[in-house]
Amino acid sequence: MLGKGLEIHNLNKKYKSNKTQKLIFNNLNIEFESNKIHCILGKSGCGKSTLLRIIAGIEKYDDGNIIFNDTKGEKLFISMVLQDNNLLPWLTVYNNIKFVLKSVNKNIKNYNQTIMDFLKKVDLTEYKDYYPYQLSVGMKQRISLLKALINNPNYVLLDEPFSALDYITREEMHDLFLKEYNNKKFTSIISTHSIDEAIKLSDYIHIIGKDGKYKKIKNTLKKPRDKDSDYITFFEYIKSEYM
Repeated sequence: MLGKGLEIHNLNKKYKSNKTQKLIFNNLNIEFESNKIHCILGKSGCGKSTLLRIIAGIEKYDDGNIIFNDTKGEKLFISMVLQDNNLLPWLTVYNNIKFVLKSVNKNIKNYNQTIMDFLKKVDLTEYKDYYPYQLSVGMKQRISLLKALINNPNYVLLDEPFSALDYITREEMHDLFLKEYNNKKFTSIISTHSIDEAIKLSDYIHIIGKDGKYKKIKNTLKKPRDKDSDYITFFEYIKSEYM
């Protein structure tokens, strides 16, 4: 057992529909080290999104234990970023961020300065009065990421948040995420089906197969990992393990 971090023991999950049922997890065991970036890599239907929702507490599971070792004595705070963003359509960009900020930090004296400082990080200050429908997909995902990080959560869960972005925007989002991680050092779990993304972002890659197989691989490449001379070799290794 780990001294710190998140442990999942003997997790079982089934989806039931009429007279049929689909087994998602059968005694799944995973350990996520604290203050590291973890990527859950797997093909569609392997249960990546389900696992994140279970960790976030928004979906039930049939049996097993989920233990947050590194938050004993502290309030557990989990943020989640979805693929389709999680912006409230009836609020402006500014008020979307303010809504989240006030929900946790009610004693902040200057909300405006905090919000504008965050918007400046992603060069979106001029869009503060825009509504979500007026923003591009990339803009909305940048705002969603800021919302998830602004209250300094213990855990940041990302459910394929970059998959709908074009190549350039996705690379910019990767860089923004890594920059914020280096500043705040939270524990993050990211679901993805992209081997490139998993290698670039993660400290550990957790490969989940549809047949219930699971393997954890430590990312030994030097940062920035996509520039490491052994990148291609490591990529081919992960590809060979992709179940």
